[in-house]
Amino acid sequence: MYEIELRARMVRVEEDLKRQRELIQGISTQMDQHFAQMERRFDEVGKRFEHVDKRFEQVDKRVDEQARRMDRFMV
Repeated sequence: MYEIELRARMVRVEEDLKRQRELIQGISTQMDQHFAQMERRFDEVGKRFEHVDKRFEQVDKRVDEQARRMDRFMV
């Protein structure tokens, strides 16, 4: 009788462990997906910053050109 109860308890524990393992795997999969989304978003933000940097460089060049023109007229 004791062996049957012990075996039944072992089966329940193994089933619970299997469910917990499946839950953890599911959570891990979801986290991986969320991290992938975050990485894509960071890449998009990085591209936007690169675009803004290029625009600032263009504006800086224009300002330098205008300053040179002004210097020519002053001399």
